[in-house]
Amino acid sequence: ISECLVGSEMCIRDSNNIYYLDDDARDMAQFLYENPDYKVLFDASRKVKKEDIQFVKEMIDRMSNKND
Repeated sequence: ISECLVGSEMCIRDSNNIYYLDDDARDMAQFLYENPDYKVLFDASRKVKKEDIQFVKEMIDRMSNKND
């Protein structure tokens, strides 16, 4: 059994399974597993400043509100 770091949350990994100690981390990992198209957004967000992530989030919020 080894520990791994996922974002800022810890998980425990054995040879076949990962057990998340945080429900949000588990849910996000499951979402990305089930929706691999969103992974590009996650990967891209690692390369920008926190302020830029907030700006992009606001743009996405505006776009999703237009479609309601």
